[in-house]
Amino acid sequence: MVRNKEVPALRHFCLKALPKLISSHIRTVARRARAMKWYALFSGAEEDNSREAILRRQADLLRTHVYENVVWYDHEDVFQAVLDGVEEALCKTRRNWRPDCDMALYRQELEALSFFTEVVLFSQLRKMDFSRVPKSLRTRITDNFGVFSNLRSLSLGSSGAGGQWLFRGTVARSVAKGMAQMTRLETFSCKYDCTPEMLQVLSNTCPDTLRALDVEGSKAVDDKCLGSILALSNLEELHLFNTKLSDEAGARILLGLRKLTNLIRADFLCESLGWIDYLGEAEDGLQLLITEFFPSQKYYFHEEWQMEMVSRLCPYISKMFFIFHETCVPDFTVLAGFEFLTDLCLFGGDFYLDKLNSLLEVRGRQLLSLCLMSVFKVNLLAVALISVNCADLRCLRLVNCDAGEPRRDGDDQAAFLRMSMTADATAGDLKHLEELTLHSRCRRSYLSFLLRRCPRVQRIDLGSSCEVDDETLVTAAETGLLSSLTEFHCESSSSSSLTVSAARALTSSACPELRALGDLQSWRGADPAEVGAFRQRCYDRNLALDTRSHRRLRQRLELRDSERRSRFNLMAGPTVERIRLAERDRRGQPEQDEE
Repeated sequence: MVRNKEVPALRHFCLKALPKLISSHIRTVARRARAMKWYALFSGAEEDNSREAILRRQADLLRTHVYENVVWYDHEDVFQAVLDGVEEALCKTRRNWRPDCDMALYRQELEALSFFTEVVLFSQLRKMDFSRVPKSLRTRITDNFGVFSNLRSLSLGSSGAGGQWLFRGTVARSVAKGMAQMTRLETFSCKYDCTPEMLQVLSNTCPDTLRALDVEGSKAVDDKCLGSILALSNLEELHLFNTKLSDEAGARILLGLRKLTNLIRADFLCESLGWIDYLGEAEDGLQLLITEFFPSQKYYFHEEWQMEMVSRLCPYISKMFFIFHETCVPDFTVLAGFEFLTDLCLFGGDFYLDKLNSLLEVRGRQLLSLCLMSVFKVNLLAVALISVNCADLRCLRLVNCDAGEPRRDGDDQAAFLRMSMTADATAGDLKHLEELTLHSRCRRSYLSFLLRRCPRVQRIDLGSSCEVDDETLVTAAETGLLSSLTEFHCESSSSSSLTVSAARALTSSACPELRALGDLQSWRGADPAEVGAFRQRCYDRNLALDTRSHRRLRQRLELRDSERRSRFNLMAGPTVERIRLAERDRRGQPEQDEE
């Protein structure tokens, strides 16, 4: 049986109550601000009794009281709770405005609340994500950025359309001035809107402490910023995707930052390595520590000499996304020279004709994650060979692949049955597989074959073209193949006939670790009334089970526009480029015939 929801810890209730406590207190003080001057006068206080001074002292007392009673590992959570409390107070006061209210009192209360925005200025904070700061408080924080001098991690977030108000005019100067006090930064992120001034400040204040820099998508980052980046000599992780840096600047970065290991989504890697060879400034036997290969977003298909160059200069590549084209490389064995591959994603090609199996025979034992996208003839025998050659896989993704299954009315059913019997006799168990993603058109027997080979699978994600029915899941659950399952997602499809009976089977004692069961209402065989009754049953029994729908849609909506374009370009770009190359070859053929 699925576990019940755990009773939240006392810490959870304290953090939940803190915003309301902060909001209630500062609104009460703000409403009584008019009487504070007289109270201080009659009490005989000798310090400044002006209304502003009293409010400032009240804000300091509140800040001291809150933060002095918090252990250091709760600083970030308490800081966020205080932000939410101040924002709630401002919003409630603004909502109480009416055309017939006393405008003088209303303005006076808002002015008093503005003093309490200083409560959020906490000098001991070590991590800040600016995207979580309410907009009404951002100006106060940027004007006092220098207060956060103990920050180790700073993320300035990103705007939805590029170009935030945060990085314009005097505000940009305030941010840069405040960053000059942050001498202990280890991680800095400012996607899409980073400026040369910010990088210059980082190179001056924390050249030895900064380990990770993320300026992805920032169009203002160009070759003029090269000196600032090179000054950060201890960088280990760098995000430069979709910036204006030239390939030569990329080569200078590779040569200058010798501790760099994680160059994320570096689609310029081959061009920059070519510049290294051209410049002739590298010592003999140069070996960079880069661990990730990402294909070019301009021409997608890399040639054999490029991959040989990458394996020679970056021998420690462990994560690779490679797009195959038969005119650029002879087959997949060109990747056999990468001895440390653990995460491999391949796009295009044929499993047998292009010797993908030969590559897996050489490098499969060390793979922990394998993703095949738009690969032909990934049939049952291919899956069996994967299970034999990649026995230590933790993650297997098959996206838009050809399962190699015959048509239902075809004449090759006998050959298919012989192949299935061979696959069943050959296949081994993927005992360590935790995640299975199947977004390819296939029959129920294909999924059943996979489930039988994954006895400890934890997460299953089925696409809209995958056939699945109640019998497949119920049989797998009853035989104990899903005893470790924690998440199950299945998109809507015309070939899927899942009903609520499958959901009941998964939430029975066969899957005690289940935590998420997605897209129930989109299952073709599920009656809406039964889905509602199932969800009500889970609620009544207090089950710790997430039954929300549209998971993939929610993930897409969380992406900004440029990220959606990048993903679309990555998926559709290779196909368009393949069509362009085929059209070019077709046009060139008549010319060759005439010659």
